[in-house]
Amino acid sequence: MNATSTITGMPSKGSIDLWAQQGALVNYGAMVGYDFINLFAQNPARLNSQFPLGSVYSNGTLAITSPTASTDSFVNPGNGAITAFAPLYPHQLTNVPNINLWISSATGNVGLAFGSINITDPSGIHAAALSASQSGGQFTLDLPLTSQIVSFKGGWLNRFWDHHY
Repeated sequence: MNATSTITGMPSKGSIDLWAQQGALVNYGAMVGYDFINLFAQNPARLNSQFPLGSVYSNGTLAITSPTASTDSFVNPGNGAITAFAPLYPHQLTNVPNINLWISSATGNVGLAFGSINITDPSGIHAAALSASQSGGQFTLDLPLTSQIVSFKGGWLNRFWDHHY
């Protein structure tokens, strides 16, 4: 999926939950969620030749607009779905229901080196779950992010994106 425009949840409740099961998620625009943004990708059979690794890449804007994101109480649908729907993903923060930013590739890399992460709450977000493929995936995060809890699993965390997604 290539997003070159804006994807927005409802102003006071809507959030973003995107899954690419045979390809990648590539954001060149804006993704605006109220409580959370989930971006999950995988391509285990490498069926999509344009993005064979099944990666997640954003040089656009990811925004969480809840003014109380650091203390909001909600259950992220990724908690239940990720175990049943995509067992390749490293399951993270199983005791934390309110994950605000969950970005994961089960079979590839994740690149958040350009663009922005905008959080309306001055205290940041409650939790971020970040992961790249356990078999050598690279997670590049070179954007400011304030979170009370951060979990990283799989692959390695890097500051420089090499554009292999």
